[in-house]
Amino acid sequence: MERPISIYSFGGLLLLHMVLARVEKGHALLVMLHGLAALGAALLYGTNPRHPKRTIQAVAYICGAEVLWHMCARSGALPWEFGKYAIVMVMFVAILRRGQVSWLPLLYFALLLPSVALTLFQLDVFSAREAVSASLSGPLAIAASLAFMSQVKLSRQQACNALLCFIVPLAGVAFLCYAGTFGASAVSFGSSSIKAASGGFGPNQVSAALGFGILCALFCLLAEKGRLPLKGLLLLLILWFGVQSGLTFSRTGLYLAGLCAFAGALPLLRNPRARLTVSALATTAYVVAHFAILPLLDHFTGGAFQARFENKSLTHRDVLMTQQMQIWISHPVLGVGAGVIDSASSSLEYRAHTEYTRLLAEHGVFGFAALIILLACVYRGFRQARTPYAKAFCLAMASFGLLFMAVSATRLAVVALAIGFASLRVIPEYRPARKPIPRLPCVPHPRPRLAGATVAG
Repeated sequence: MERPISIYSFGGLLLLHMVLARVEKGHALLVMLHGLAALGAALLYGTNPRHPKRTIQAVAYICGAEVLWHMCARSGALPWEFGKYAIVMVMFVAILRRGQVSWLPLLYFALLLPSVALTLFQLDVFSAREAVSASLSGPLAIAASLAFMSQVKLSRQQACNALLCFIVPLAGVAFLCYAGTFGASAVSFGSSSIKAASGGFGPNQVSAALGFGILCALFCLLAEKGRLPLKGLLLLLILWFGVQSGLTFSRTGLYLAGLCAFAGALPLLRNPRARLTVSALATTAYVVAHFAILPLLDHFTGGAFQARFENKSLTHRDVLMTQQMQIWISHPVLGVGAGVIDSASSSLEYRAHTEYTRLLAEHGVFGFAALIILLACVYRGFRQARTPYAKAFCLAMASFGLLFMAVSATRLAVVALAIGFASLRVIPEYRPARKPIPRLPCVPHPRPRLAGATVAG
């Protein structure tokens, strides 16, 4: 039976990463040392074939720290795709040592390789290397995550511990957002996302990471039995991550967290006890948000918060998706080449935000086949879930990964983590059966003989 993390250890790790975020901010060398130390520890600690849960914990930590590293030093520290390649390396070593792999996800990635030849033909070597790396690092991380995690069974507590490993470094992200919003001399709130409130990094990525943190904390809350202090801390983290995600003025995080939480709640409604818990959480969240948090945020931002989230603009995503579909019609078989759409030589005005149309435009019919295989892997994970919690967990994580790809392509390693989580087989907690107490044979006791009684001959 998995041992749950101590509330003191979890709280201490949260505080430690807030301090690390403050110390590492603006220091590329410290960021590089942190990233290399995390990768080295993951390779040593997280590749034991007898403990696949450690691999998943290590991967979750790296995915949670990826945005933190970008916020602290955007250049001169770690390669831009370090988080994705790091988790690929960890899971690749774990797969080799474990000897078990699912081949369907590898086929998903293999179908994306033919278009690389077109990229090499159109661009110079340096530009082609950058384009291919930016385009295929995300699908490679997704394939590695599915290939490993789909072969792993975790108890509910083990899955919860992996979620907490993602939340720990995310506390540093939220702290930098807090410092950039409330600690700054002046923050101008307008009608678009705010970089200062996002710790100096991309608001879309920061908001999405915080939104996934909300989802992780929510499922840890549902998995916990007893331990009210930890539940209270998780509720505070949900509130904090939600506020900081909203103040970035990027709608991605809160929208994804809300939609995926709703999707995950559907399987739980069949269980009376879980239905009561979900109803209580939903009612509490609505009351607190509607009557307390939202009015305060709207007042703090001078009314800009409500106006921003009432804006239904797709921020040019619809235009770019239309252009990518037209490219696919013109190049239906191999597409235009991996990474060509976002390359410097591209004639398109905006960068690709939707992975689905990008796959079609850059990889043609092979990208379409890869997309079908990816959806099949996700569906297989849902079919393997047996308990209501496992189905809810799979549905919420798959929804986050697939929706994230619709709005932010594969810019963060968290998309690979979410889809990998969806393929996990979460099983009920194992409790050793009690040994039955041996029952002594029933031996009749002799009746006592009365005084003066005689035995008949």
